[in-house]
Amino acid sequence: MSITRREFLATSGRVVGAAGLASQLGWLSACTTGAGPNWDALARALRGRLIRSGNPGYEDAALPQNLRYAARRPAGIARCADTPDVRTAIRWARDNHVPLVARGGGHSYGGYSTTPGLLIDLNGMTSVTADPIAGTARVVGAARNRDLAAALQPLEVTVSAGRCPGVGVGGLTLGGGFGFSARQLGLATDALTETELVTAAGDVLTCNQAENPDLFWACRGGGGGSFGINTSFTFRTTPIGEVSIYRCTWNSVDPALLLDAFQRVLAVAPDAFSMRLGFDAPANPRAAVKLEAIGQYFGPSTQLADLLAPVFATAAPTTREVHDVTYWEGKDLLADNEGPSEFTERSLFVPGLIGSDGLGVFSDLLRRRPATVGPSSGSVKVFSWGGAIGRVAPSATAFVHRQALALLSVGTSWASDEEPSGVRRLLAWVDQFWEAMRPHTSNASYQNFIDPALTDWERAYYGANLERLVAIKRHVDPDNVFHFAQSIPTRLT
Repeated sequence: MSITRREFLATSGRVVGAAGLASQLGWLSACTTGAGPNWDALARALRGRLIRSGNPGYEDAALPQNLRYAARRPAGIARCADTPDVRTAIRWARDNHVPLVARGGGHSYGGYSTTPGLLIDLNGMTSVTADPIAGTARVVGAARNRDLAAALQPLEVTVSAGRCPGVGVGGLTLGGGFGFSARQLGLATDALTETELVTAAGDVLTCNQAENPDLFWACRGGGGGSFGINTSFTFRTTPIGEVSIYRCTWNSVDPALLLDAFQRVLAVAPDAFSMRLGFDAPANPRAAVKLEAIGQYFGPSTQLADLLAPVFATAAPTTREVHDVTYWEGKDLLADNEGPSEFTERSLFVPGLIGSDGLGVFSDLLRRRPATVGPSSGSVKVFSWGGAIGRVAPSATAFVHRQALALLSVGTSWASDEEPSGVRRLLAWVDQFWEAMRPHTSNASYQNFIDPALTDWERAYYGANLERLVAIKRHVDPDNVFHFAQSIPTRLT
């Protein structure tokens, strides 16, 4: 929001069966006594490290990105060194009836990458290997966006990834994965050619178009943590060169006017154009609404300025930067380096232009953020969609949200010592905003902005692809070992 890892080739078939795993690790369950889980047995079996409360490094390792869920502490953290460690940890958790969850970057908005049981932590696995001949990059475990960029920059190739350097590539990809290159290059999951996954049975499966194709389909947008633990990802890379970027601010705007101007630019813009609008919601309804607009363009700054001219004609920005950069300079200039905080965020896909009624609702509610005792913030963001994202059929991958024009999110953050009543007011404002915009947007939400407040979350995230995802889940994890509040179920209710 590092670097070296060991990788494991199991057998010549690249798939290790559960029977072999049982014979190799059967002694683990034999060490379990009626007194409870034998954590010492797990510690001895790992090549990596088992971290428990009181051990050095536990506090940092246990902390999620969303500090709202920091009190949910794991009983143990298996800092895995390689794929065999992941298999060992899964088998031990099953044999000892300990709930488990995987963690890569730890950025789950809903805090779903933590558990009171065993946290299987991939942060001992973070290598990225680029193959310039094959035009691929292999990402292991919990490698971050910054690790991927560092490996690809010397080769002047890229993968469509996210804006936040600290986000795990794996989690980003499993839920779709968009950034400033997505309209030009597609989602991160669209560049995925293969993934390695460890199942609840302990099988190490290679998933691609030829091997385990249904599971490969599910891993391309079905979200992380439902089918097993993905230990590597192989991507197709794309040559990259010069781009241009923009960063413009308005210290006082009519939100409806500027949003309308930008959405009309987006509706006709070429794939090369991307944007992220960030409207700051003031706590005082009489205070000015501020806007920051940033984005990237695969072309010269002169063309980018021409595209943005209708916006600048609508309202002159307070600050205006539009200039040519290398792709990597642009990535750094547009990066989001926010650290851990207590926050919530809710999302809605925008299928087309928001009409005047919706723009009025947007503007009105943006000014209604409640004041709090301590420091807090509220914002509404609009991310560009379309382009190459929409040229993939909704059923071609598990990621179904292909036809939207944009993605809207509303969120708030607050200080850790904020009064509970203040937090409740902020959450109520987010819910009110989200509900009021639904008639003007859609009933679909982005699974990587996972939202505990959603009721019909299965359809909101997966739409018409839900039934197929449930069938795959039932096949690969019939006992629902990989389970959390919004994991793919084994049965539809």
